[in-house]
Amino acid sequence: MSNKNAQRLLIVGAICLLSATALRLVRVLPTGSNLTPTSGEWLALALDLTDGVFYRPLISDLGYGGTRYFPLHFVMHAGLIKLFGHPLITGHAISIASGLGLLAGVYVLLRRLGVRPALSASGATLVLAGYASQFAISTIRGDLLPTALNIWGLACCASPKNDKESRSLVIYATIFFVLAFAAKVTMVYGFAAAFAALMLSHRNRDAWTLLGLTSLGMAIVLAAMWVASNGRAFDCLVSCSSGGGTLNDLLLTPRRFIISFIASGPINWVFWSLGTAGLLFFWRRTWRELPSLALLTTGAVTVGLYASPGISFNHLLDMNVMMVVFLLLLPDRGRAKFSFAVTTLAVIAIVASFLVLVTMRLVDLRHSAERFDCVLNQVKDSGPIFTDNTLIPVLAGERPFALSSFMLGVIQKHDSAIAHDLNSKLEQGYFGSVVLDKSPFTPKDEELMYEWTYEWSYGEDFTDRILKRYELVASCGNFFVFRRRHDIDPMTSSAKRSTLGEDLND
Repeated sequence: MSNKNAQRLLIVGAICLLSATALRLVRVLPTGSNLTPTSGEWLALALDLTDGVFYRPLISDLGYGGTRYFPLHFVMHAGLIKLFGHPLITGHAISIASGLGLLAGVYVLLRRLGVRPALSASGATLVLAGYASQFAISTIRGDLLPTALNIWGLACCASPKNDKESRSLVIYATIFFVLAFAAKVTMVYGFAAAFAALMLSHRNRDAWTLLGLTSLGMAIVLAAMWVASNGRAFDCLVSCSSGGGTLNDLLLTPRRFIISFIASGPINWVFWSLGTAGLLFFWRRTWRELPSLALLTTGAVTVGLYASPGISFNHLLDMNVMMVVFLLLLPDRGRAKFSFAVTTLAVIAIVASFLVLVTMRLVDLRHSAERFDCVLNQVKDSGPIFTDNTLIPVLAGERPFALSSFMLGVIQKHDSAIAHDLNSKLEQGYFGSVVLDKSPFTPKDEELMYEWTYEWSYGEDFTDRILKRYELVASCGNFFVFRRRHDIDPMTSSAKRSTLGEDLND
């Protein structure tokens, strides 16, 4: 196939992939099928902030806090909620805008690296090929925003035309890298790669300027978090940042990484195989270049994340993006036969488009929006809701009592007061209803792919406490709804929604 025909085929693949993504968003967003308990946690953080609480305490009248998320995403979300209302719509708007920003950033990065316009534009769409990016753009969580900001930071550090432009772009890069850090604490791969690339290209002044300004910016972010939360942000981060990991968890890092890699889907397997082969084969010619350095720093950070429990396939997103950038450079710079390499990428895009539609039908649409309506009808006017899916109380107009079931388990292991408080509330029937995201009766041997169980978060006798004070009243899709038994007298304070105490900000 000629070079022109190969390029045209990639354009066709790009159109197919964009169309499949758009169709999937139109079909999936109304169902809420990709809204997870993590989405509820991000929503709860934003809603807390709309009421003036920036990082709720680990335990208070609000319930239980605890998160390891950095604030930029939920601060933006809170601002949009204040302006427009509609937490779900505004949350999805941030995800979609971040996805578009990522596409634009990859295009600009490729162009600044010298890749021809048509290949840059059509090739940039390949970042949507993997399930990690498809999931991120169709849910509410802070994955896409820091990735897009990092890519823009890298683009600012690529091949300036002159010294004056170089100095200006270092300032812009600093802004993007600091914002990426404010969105996700582990987003240091772009900054590290940019610093190394500048040093290796003998742009020492730019490198040290980037290091100094970015470090200062990160310090300002941390100071702002401390002041705005009266120190609560750091209480949360200290308690939750490890995810309950220990030294023994380091031994599980390869296992967790492999499980996530398998879950990321065949398109990512292909990208990673081709990218790794290209990096090894062309190492001597590419190791000083920004994309290769970014690929290495991203890989190091990504694998290291899996030393912590609770890390899933969504954390492969940054690695997938850098693989795409690296692969698009090979044919354009003559390191791989252009027609063959571009045709291969075009075929991947077309196959990915098909898989996006298949996944939409078999996975994304497996649950309908009616499951949420069913749950909300069951918990209506029941009093406080305890659930491992923070999305449920948000949809019900309640203040989520537990910000994160996973982090609640982490915190309880080091804070007996929180564990005692939860046990006491369950035994007294404090909560009007309990909604679980999966059956508490699932045998443990059926959960080998998962480290999280209800017993892990709430204690070994969690199921017994639930059955003693609550009865199963409905099964709504994957949700199991328990209501307080009629012979349990509700506490007088349980029937009303908790209000935000002004003392939190004193």
